[in-house]
Amino acid sequence: MSSIETAINWMDQRKGTVSYSQGARLGPNSYDCSSAVYYALIAAGVFTVGTMGNTDTLFGHLEGVGWQQVSNPQRGDVFIWGVRGASGGDEGHAGIFVDNTSIIHCNSFANGISIDNHASRLSYIGNPPTTFYRNPKGSSSASPAPEITSEEERRAWSIAQLLNKSGYNMISIAGLLGNIDVETGGSMNPDTDQTHGGPAYGLVQWDGSSYPLVGSPTSSGREYVQRLLAHAGINGNYTSVEVQTRLIDWCMFNGQWIGVVEPKSVEGFKNATDVEQATLAFLKNFERAGTEHFQRRVDAAKRWSSFLNQLPSDLGDFETFETMTNVGSLDFLGIKEGEIHASGWHFSSDKGEEYIAFINAETDQELGRFKAAPIDRPDIKEAYPKVIGVEKSGFEAKLKVPNGTAVYIKGIRTNGTATDELIFDQIIIFEQAFDVEIDPYAKSNTKFFFEIIEGGKVIKRGTKVLNTLSWSNELMYVPTTQIVLPIEYTEWINGREEIKLYINKKVFHGIVTGYTLDKENETLSIDLAHVISEWEYRQISTNLAAKNRTVNDIYSTLDFRYPGWNVNYRQDSAMRVIDYVYSRQNKLEGLTKTCELTPDLFWRVGFHFGRALEIGFFGEKKSYIFSTKPSSKHNVRIIAEPTIVHSFDHVMNIATVYGEKSDSGMSSMSLRELYEDKASQDPKFPVVILRKGINNERGYDYIQFSKLAPNGNIEYSVIDTESIALESAKVIEGAFSFNDLAPFNTNEETITDEDRAKAAKTAYDAAVKKLKQSRRTYQIELTVEELPEEINVGDKVRLLYDNQVLMVEDCSNYMKKILKMDDWFYITSMNYTIDQNGVETNSVVLEKFLKVDRESGQ
Repeated sequence: MSSIETAINWMDQRKGTVSYSQGARLGPNSYDCSSAVYYALIAAGVFTVGTMGNTDTLFGHLEGVGWQQVSNPQRGDVFIWGVRGASGGDEGHAGIFVDNTSIIHCNSFANGISIDNHASRLSYIGNPPTTFYRNPKGSSSASPAPEITSEEERRAWSIAQLLNKSGYNMISIAGLLGNIDVETGGSMNPDTDQTHGGPAYGLVQWDGSSYPLVGSPTSSGREYVQRLLAHAGINGNYTSVEVQTRLIDWCMFNGQWIGVVEPKSVEGFKNATDVEQATLAFLKNFERAGTEHFQRRVDAAKRWSSFLNQLPSDLGDFETFETMTNVGSLDFLGIKEGEIHASGWHFSSDKGEEYIAFINAETDQELGRFKAAPIDRPDIKEAYPKVIGVEKSGFEAKLKVPNGTAVYIKGIRTNGTATDELIFDQIIIFEQAFDVEIDPYAKSNTKFFFEIIEGGKVIKRGTKVLNTLSWSNELMYVPTTQIVLPIEYTEWINGREEIKLYINKKVFHGIVTGYTLDKENETLSIDLAHVISEWEYRQISTNLAAKNRTVNDIYSTLDFRYPGWNVNYRQDSAMRVIDYVYSRQNKLEGLTKTCELTPDLFWRVGFHFGRALEIGFFGEKKSYIFSTKPSSKHNVRIIAEPTIVHSFDHVMNIATVYGEKSDSGMSSMSLRELYEDKASQDPKFPVVILRKGINNERGYDYIQFSKLAPNGNIEYSVIDTESIALESAKVIEGAFSFNDLAPFNTNEETITDEDRAKAAKTAYDAAVKKLKQSRRTYQIELTVEELPEEINVGDKVRLLYDNQVLMVEDCSNYMKKILKMDDWFYITSMNYTIDQNGVETNSVVLEKFLKVDRESGQ
């Protein structure tokens, strides 16, 4: 099947069976528009496994594999709606043409994958700019290649391939296959015993009970086949197609063929000219079946002849068939949604059913076993192109086990009689992240009171607070506040107690970090840090490596997570794969580092739940408007003129990336691999080699960069083209160093080029994120009435205000263009103020880019 047809088929198979979701976009039950296109193109072999992005990155990824823009779409072309550079999230859409007018796409309107008229859907959303891409290497008009669609066909193809290599023509092979079809009950399975306990076994039901070719009579067909193989010197698994097909050919010349029906000679049979006669010849000269069922054999032979005629007339053009026995690997073993999830691949050529068993690592007792539906693995087929059926070797399984259980995974391949078992050498300890325990009155309470907690128990409640409370929240930030109480509360405060402040459906859960007694005024001032600060109480082990592990995986263990906390993952953040080394940092620093070095990842806390934090990309569009209109269900009233803060003293838009550590003396943080692999780069953050003098390469409105040519004496740099536009073409250079991203291994193995390439990609991603944090800051500060508890920092809200008022004269034209683009803004800071009467006023900071201004320190 052509790559175009494979991609369309991938989409079509999921039509009506999956839903649309931006939050759970990585399947297998839901996708968004761009992830569906990425997975379809991965299945088609256009993208390598692991490639993933969004609508905006799809432009560069397609161009990186040679796809070209066209103006007249046809079947198999990919479309992208939206402006390149600003088409991520809800600002763009993507899908695949099934003909020159219709598209197949995953969309919210259908809540899944559907086929629609392209022009009508485009018109419905306002006719945004559209780009069409086509693979110049493949034409949609090409006829699909013959395809093997069943296990029986796979086995028949294998037999035909091997016999053709030994000189059998297609007609003789069809006659032989017709006989095998009847002998195996249509399964073509070499591991077939005779029904009702008879003495025969195998593809042609070898029977050594009366006149064995080798040795004395035996009632065991399996024993007889193995005896023949030993005598013939044929090595390998006796239950496999390859081994038994070679045995058929050996038997043809060693006594099994008796030559009573034409063609009487083996060579004559190998060059047969009639399918029915070839079927009869093999039946009478080789099989000599007690019950012939001749017409069934002829019908089967003709069916297999039709199958073979779809293939090349000379199977010599095919690659040599190979078998695989009990091979596989575990790609992921981690915790997700309160269950252990396992995925990977496992394959044996002649054992078609896969079961996954979860084993208690301490007792070796089986905790659960599941039959695994085969999952497409084009990457495994690419690695083992000569193994038929290996492309269906993928598996996924999940199981909920008791907390604290150590678990490993066993893959089991079976054909009903024989079994291959593979133990995957990875163990995980299940530590469930319990659901958030929301305070019983936090969501409905509108009165103000506080609780003092020690050892998990409330030891004092009160309502008298002598000061105006205020606290702020930002991404990756520990909120703090101060509460002033009457001095008599001193007896309840010794340090490290917890205090919960309840007000207006919110709760500030803090830890006492200090207090001041004012005996003259008889007050007690208590300093509180949000309970997330307790993550600073525990350290990560020295040089603890997280190699090829997911975010969810490492934060399911107490190596990285503080006990008693719930970690909630937004979007697909749980499945992000990391390769970092942690060097004696406290767990909050480690959490911040994980997010800082992972593209688009942040953490945050909130004020309506307990010990819980969220990790994600955020940017969720909330249905709230900030305007001067009176507050309502979906409107938050602005009560003062906005303040504009425009800061650019921290800007850096070209960064040289290097590492202060190295492997075997090598300067390990070179971005050379990324420089040479344009498809792995974000088009807005190209890797370049800067020379003296900036001239002509980037095709940019404001500036043109140096020719990108290799030069071993000059370091590689990353350019933030967006930031340069914001700076009206001013180039501001700097450098980033990463101590803990050098290539490493965990098993004392030699560091490979692949390790170095992965380290370079990780460093590049981290540099891109740092460059984003180094962009010009344009903040809109709003003073508003009470904020809804549903919104948090990192969310998007709409600002309805005169944009001309918000634009200051020293804005670049590019920044003005961004401000005019739409009325959606990120909330990057929130401040809560509650006076002694419980009256709440708040302020928020809105920005067009999601960023933070602090780092954990490398």
